[in-house]
Amino acid sequence: MATSRVYTYTPLNQANRWIRLVELQPATTSDVFELEVRTVSLAECPSYTAVSYEWGSDQTFRTVLLDGKEFNVRENLWNFLHTMRLDGRWRLFWIDAICIDQSNTLERSHQVNQMGQIYTQADLVVIWLGNSDTSSDTAIEYITDEAFLHSQSEPEPTIIYLRLIHALRDFFDRPYWSRVWIIQELMLARDIVFFSGQKNFTWHQISSTRKRSKDFNHPERNHLWDAYTYTVGSPAWLMIGQKTLWEALPEGEKDFPLLELFETYKYHKCSDPRDHVYGLLGLAGDNIVQPDYTISAEDLYFVVLQTIEKAPQSRKSPNFQSAISALRDLLLPNHGMSLLPKNSRDETSQRLRQRIFTDRH
Repeated sequence: MATSRVYTYTPLNQANRWIRLVELQPATTSDVFELEVRTVSLAECPSYTAVSYEWGSDQTFRTVLLDGKEFNVRENLWNFLHTMRLDGRWRLFWIDAICIDQSNTLERSHQVNQMGQIYTQADLVVIWLGNSDTSSDTAIEYITDEAFLHSQSEPEPTIIYLRLIHALRDFFDRPYWSRVWIIQELMLARDIVFFSGQKNFTWHQISSTRKRSKDFNHPERNHLWDAYTYTVGSPAWLMIGQKTLWEALPEGEKDFPLLELFETYKYHKCSDPRDHVYGLLGLAGDNIVQPDYTISAEDLYFVVLQTIEKAPQSRKSPNFQSAISALRDLLLPNHGMSLLPKNSRDETSQRLRQRIFTDRH
């Protein structure tokens, strides 16, 4: 009987806190990337680097070798692996698309429940912003060099500023910044390095950039300020500011009510609506739900409401009603239609559904 050339996952022991790590092998004469899988306990884990990135298009896949077997990854992840092999500083990674069996809903639930700990425990989080281009190179030069604006030879200063503003707008508007999953990955990271192509910069460098608005807010450059304020309102600027505030909090205060997180990050995106809840659990202090990919987004909405009803302190939040509305819009985008279940799980669920839609109409 022929041996399969395609990689097959060995199930993790879900009774314990086991995870997979992948070790990127040094370059060989082959163009195919080789990775070895290591199964370890989070309680006794070697040093590793967690990766934060946007999955990207599902239209183009590339093949890598996982324990010598073929495994398909999306092109954005392949580009990341290419950059890491060239860079060579890190070899042992936690990468969700590889380290979690995405076809196994029970394993996904189990591993997503540990993701807050995975990113907190990582020695480093590498944030992959995608391949570089001329615009991103300009933005990164500004981020990494405080004297950037004074070192340009363009005879017309306005051209320099406009070129930079457009570069920053493009860079801070990259899809990565508006994804739900990156929120806890960024917030919980102990140390961060950002990569765009082979160019990279540190968390300190990008957070310091927020303090340099004086480069644009100047009487001689008032005509540029409106263009620059678009950058200030970008998803990246929001995340950088909130990470800065998060780091200033005492350790005992680094958690938030889940409902408030819904309200704060309601405009971030994900392909699976349930991840609007599951992707924020690592930051939530109330732990009102557990990841469960066996239930629908609609059922998850009512599970959250049932839990809130059992914990009335959640209603003390000043944004309670707007948070519930945000959650409903995220999980039930068609809530204007009748959503009474064909098979109600229990009387409480039925009563909650009736009350919500009675109140709205």
